[in-house]
Amino acid sequence: MSAAGRSDARPADGRPVAKTIYVAPMACLQVRDRPDGEWSLWYAGIEGFDFKPGFLYELQIDECKVAQPPADGSSIRWVLKRVVSRTPASE
Repeated sequence: MSAAGRSDARPADGRPVAKTIYVAPMACLQVRDRPDGEWSLWYAGIEGFDFKPGFLYELQIDECKVAQPPADGSSIRWVLKRVVSRTPASE
């Protein structure tokens, strides 16, 4: 390591090192906090909620802060209090 905290290591052949990033498909929920609100994406899921495709749900949830969230995770977790309604989604 250099004094600035950088690594001075180079690959054996002297060529630049390629950084590889893996991306995988992921399901998420579309949520809004009021009937006329804008939809937004929620990737973290809702503890205790078992989503079934083809339905719209109105839920009551508790929003809890995560004390020490992982660097790649949410600082908030949602926990289901109750399902208020479940109606078939229109096509």
